[in-house]
Amino acid sequence: MSFRGDMSRPELSTADEISLIADELREIAAAARMFAQDSYEQDRADRTMAAAARLAAVITGDQAVESEFTERGWDRLAPLLGAAAIVLDDAGRVLLARRADNGHWNLPGGLVEVGESPSTAALRELWEEVGVRGEVAGVIGIYNGPDWGTRSAGHVVHIDYHVEVAGPPPVVGIEMTEAAYFPPDALPHPMHPGHKERIERGLVQLEKGTAHFDPAQSDQMDLPMHQRENL
Repeated sequence: MSFRGDMSRPELSTADEISLIADELREIAAAARMFAQDSYEQDRADRTMAAAARLAAVITGDQAVESEFTERGWDRLAPLLGAAAIVLDDAGRVLLARRADNGHWNLPGGLVEVGESPSTAALRELWEEVGVRGEVAGVIGIYNGPDWGTRSAGHVVHIDYHVEVAGPPPVVGIEMTEAAYFPPDALPHPMHPGHKERIERGLVQLEKGTAHFDPAQSDQMDLPMHQRENL
C-alpha cells in the first residue's frame, strides 16, 4: 500500500491494508468535524466516521470495534501533527504563501496524513501549496503549537524541516493566493499565528546547525509516583 508522497513500505496483508484505510477515513472524518462550518458538514463528517467504524468492524470480525471506533475516533484530534517546510533562496529569503481563507502568510505546510511520514508530508504540502519540489535537508525544530502561538480548534505539534529546492519559481495551488520569498527581517503582514516565531527560531537553529526542541525536566512535571513510592 502507498499513500500520497510516501516512500515504499513492506508488503501488507489485505486485512492490514483495509485497517489502514479505515484509520485514514477516521482521520479525515475527525479533521472534517473539527473544521466544519455548518450542520451539513458536521453530518457528513459523522457519516464518514460511521462508515470507517463499519469498515473496521467488518475487517476485524468484531462488532464491538464499531462502537469503540465511533466513540473514540474523535480522539485523534489531540494532538494533531503538522509538518512545514522552511525554504531559503540564494539571498537567504524565506518562502511564504498567502492563505485564501484568511489572507494570512504562512510557511508551506499542513497536517500529516495517516500512514505518511512527517518529512514526506512537508514535501507534499510544499508541492500542493506552492508547486515546488525539494529535498528534506534536516529537522529545524519541533514545537508544541500552543506554546508557540498556534491558535486552532485542535492541539497541534509542528515539525519544521529545512528543505532545499531547485527549479522554477513558486506557483500557488487552490489553497493559496500568492507565494513569494521575503527577507527574514521584513516578513509580510499579517502572518499566520505562530509562524513568525518559528521562522525566527528556525533560522537561528539553521545557522547553528542544530534543531529546536521544547525543553523539559522530569522534576518540573507532575508525574505519578506509584512506580517510586519510596522516593
